[in-house]
Amino acid sequence: MSSVSYRVLPPSGRLAVLRRAGTDVGSLRLIERHARAYGRAWLVFVSGILEPLFYLLSVGLGLGVLVGKVPGPGG
Repeated sequence: MSSVSYRVLPPSGRLAVLRRAGTDVGSLRLIERHARAYGRAWLVFVSGILEPLFYLLSVGLGLGVLVGKVPGPGG
């Protein structure tokens, strides 16, 4: 069985600068992966925020018109 040696090139670009600075490169790669994976799903996140707001707005305006003023304990 023969052994194959691989030439390992030093990292280049931003990762090389961060590695020389002592920054954890693995966590930066994970953040980049999440940004790429969820970058296409922005509509899901936006609708998850806007849907409850639309619901509260419709209930407040819709039922507010139907119910009217209700006197509280102070008058």
